[in-house]
Amino acid sequence: MTTESTPNQRPLDDEQAFRFAYELQRQIVAMLLIAPERMGENLSAVRPEHFDNPILSAMVKLLTDFLHKYSRVPSVTEMEEEITLFLENNSKRFDAVEFMKVFGDVLDDAESDFRYVADKTLEFIQDQAWIHAVLDSAADATKAKQRGKRPDYEKLSLKILTAATMRTAGDELMTVEADSIEPTEITWLWPERIPLGKLTLLVGDPESGKSLFTTWMAAHVTTASRWPDLCTPPVGRVLILQSEDGQEDTVLPRLIQYGADRSKVTFVPGVKTTEGQERMFTLLQDIDKLKKEIVRRGDVKPVILDPVQGYFGGALSGKVNTNSDAHMRAILTPLKTMAEETGVAVVGVAHLNKSSQMDMMYRIGGSIGIMGVARSVWLIRWNRDPDGVRYFQSMKSNRKAGIPGLAFNINKGNGDVTFLDVPVPTAIELLSSTFGEAGAAEVQGWLREQLASGPKSSKEILEAAEQEGFSPGMVYRAKKSLGLKKPQRIGGVGRGHGYWEWSLT
Repeated sequence: MTTESTPNQRPLDDEQAFRFAYELQRQIVAMLLIAPERMGENLSAVRPEHFDNPILSAMVKLLTDFLHKYSRVPSVTEMEEEITLFLENNSKRFDAVEFMKVFGDVLDDAESDFRYVADKTLEFIQDQAWIHAVLDSAADATKAKQRGKRPDYEKLSLKILTAATMRTAGDELMTVEADSIEPTEITWLWPERIPLGKLTLLVGDPESGKSLFTTWMAAHVTTASRWPDLCTPPVGRVLILQSEDGQEDTVLPRLIQYGADRSKVTFVPGVKTTEGQERMFTLLQDIDKLKKEIVRRGDVKPVILDPVQGYFGGALSGKVNTNSDAHMRAILTPLKTMAEETGVAVVGVAHLNKSSQMDMMYRIGGSIGIMGVARSVWLIRWNRDPDGVRYFQSMKSNRKAGIPGLAFNINKGNGDVTFLDVPVPTAIELLSSTFGEAGAAEVQGWLREQLASGPKSSKEILEAAEQEGFSPGMVYRAKKSLGLKKPQRIGGVGRGHGYWEWSLT
């Protein structure tokens, strides 16, 4: 007799997984026949197509047909009669000896108390309903295309949505009364800038100094050295996941230069598989491993992912879309949860996209999802002048608005970071299309002078700009910044028959 599965059983390989699924499904058939009262409202939801084994599927068909005809399930004797008749009519499809052997195994399961099986039945039905809804919808779409018709996607989506709703039908809404919660204070790695237990993003263009800045931060944490605003970080270990800069030739020399306690810095270069192979860490499948390491260490303060987009796992799935709000939230929410559960500050370095016309909230990958999940987002911006000022400015803070930004220089010779007492532009100003463009104000002044005496043709202005060393892009951006009157078409239409006229008013 087959012993009943227990909740502690776990399939270890494909063969065991198959056997586990078969035994559970066989026990469900036994419960349907021997103890249908345990099925409750689930009795009418069981379908033959839910069962992988064709013999079990055929038995369920016989049981459900009998149920619909007589409003009750058959007795064991009646079931044997139904099987005998079925095999006489389906001798080419089923081997009678094998069929009756499976039926004997089902009857052996009758000695189970079915408690575990009853608990798993609803989950089994819901999973199967979802799987078959997706498969059926895909088949319907394929058939429609083969007939030269456009699939009714709305109908197919509704079918899948209905199955998904069934999948969560047994779930209950969670509620918490506000007066039962004790308020807690946020703790900080860097007060008002980088919170512990939260996800913070440090964003900017390539070569703006993001990676160097995180290394400088790591050095401060390992030695409890004061931040530029004279606040002191909690001393602790730093975990660094770095997929772009080399550990030995770039990150480590910076740590040494900034005086880090190297005994408190741990690199995470990847994941070793059970087969002994090495692969890249991905947030899609390795977040639990990272959490275990943080808990094991016990003294980790920040975890740095540089860049965070490099660990989304696109190479694994091939389907990660950084423009998709749903994709970004699905990847980053577990990371956010891990930060909350462990109390570490997760600092993700992220690249800005190139579209300066986008709203600030969409500048990281094109999706608001990345900004939405993070509790704090800081921008590092630079005009690409080797001796120029770099700005560290807030793009988002769920805690407090108006946190002052910082200005700093990076010595191009030795990489030293020096903070400056100069005004810091807002994030919107730093992200504008004209920021960092040498002579932007100069081009605006020049264009205003060109048009001060009256309207001019765009051709004349662009030719004069070229003589001054201004590119057409610089001139058009200056035109937009000045808010010039909409250009007027003068003369005929077509090449060589007219021109566009610009004017201040």
